[in-house]
Amino acid sequence: MTTESRSNSRVVSLIAALLAAGIALLACFNLAFGLANDVFGQGFVNAIYAAANTMSVVPFALVGALIVWYQNRNTIGWLLLVIAGSITITGLATSIGMYALVLHPGSLPGAIWFAWLVSWLPVVWLVAIPLIPLLFPTGRPRTRRGYWVADAILAYGVVLFPFAALQAELKLYDGAKDILVGRNPLGVIPQQAITILSVPSLILLVIFLVASIVSLGLRYWHGAHVERQQIKWLLAAVALVLAVLVLTNVLAVPDPLNGTLQTLTLYAIPIAIGIAILRYRLWDIDIIIRKTLTYALVVALLLIIYFGSVILLQQIFANLTNLQGNEMITIISTLAIAALFVPLRNKIQDLIDRRFYRKKYDAQKVLQEFAEMVRDETDLEKLTARLIEVVDETMQPKGVSVWLKTTPNDRQQTTEKTL
Repeated sequence: MTTESRSNSRVVSLIAALLAAGIALLACFNLAFGLANDVFGQGFVNAIYAAANTMSVVPFALVGALIVWYQNRNTIGWLLLVIAGSITITGLATSIGMYALVLHPGSLPGAIWFAWLVSWLPVVWLVAIPLIPLLFPTGRPRTRRGYWVADAILAYGVVLFPFAALQAELKLYDGAKDILVGRNPLGVIPQQAITILSVPSLILLVIFLVASIVSLGLRYWHGAHVERQQIKWLLAAVALVLAVLVLTNVLAVPDPLNGTLQTLTLYAIPIAIGIAILRYRLWDIDIIIRKTLTYALVVALLLIIYFGSVILLQQIFANLTNLQGNEMITIISTLAIAALFVPLRNKIQDLIDRRFYRKKYDAQKVLQEFAEMVRDETDLEKLTARLIEVVDETMQPKGVSVWLKTTPNDRQQTTEKTL
């Protein structure tokens, strides 16, 4: 790398860092403005939801800046900054617009332009989001067809922008519904045309998102081991977000606690992207997935056993004594759960390893057998030969060398084998 290219790289990295800092400051200002003017509503729970929702862009901006800092040619970093920046400005413009056009009409001259910003800025991050799975993790499409999809997504954004920016009416979302706040100063496209085009544009967006996800799946299927690990991080984060979304709705968690939990889990996506692309503790994802699957299944089964045993014992106890022994039944069920936890966890872990991590499971079995052999074997040559076989089966190296420590008077013994 020449001196000029290094200088350009530092300038680009510095620009990304400044953009991330600016986005964080705008998010803080947006939160402070919204809380001070009751844009988000009153109450402690609403304030927590506002903080979680407004500051959710900060992880995207920081991770994007880090990616650009270390890999300034990786487009993913810039996409994260674009998404964070456009969402931040949209949120700030919405807050100011709600204050000046809905809560206190006429308090701020020219406030209608904030509503105009809100009309087209979502196009930016709606176009950027499908590009993330399409370009992840290298920052470029995997095949020529991927480049066609990327070009089609960008063309979609270019066509959609004038329709959004030149629509006749301007609306703001207050958290529950869209509120009409006035006519667009630049509006030349009738609102009926916008309504008619909204459905096909949404269908196209879904098609692009599906194509990007399919491309990510093909990249995982044909990718090298490192690339698969990187994709696992992103998929694990998305799975967490979807799981929380489903659970909070199934359990009927009330608003705004529902939205707060869902928003907080979104933080996992930029963190996972940063770990994957920067390859920080990249291989830990297998441990996280294994442990998550294990303990999720264990907890689910123990809950079923617990409530099933409570109902069963309640019925038996009531038939025998004609009394309701709630405390005794709870104690018995709790002791049963405590006794079942460790064997159930080990059984499920063994089942998951055999089903999803066969190589690791086989390696553990080989090491366990070798440990049992070491206790009984006294022949050093047989033990050394078996050690080489174990290393070959579990690690699969190109070669193995064993050095045996001896006394100063003896000649050092070395066993080597090329595999």
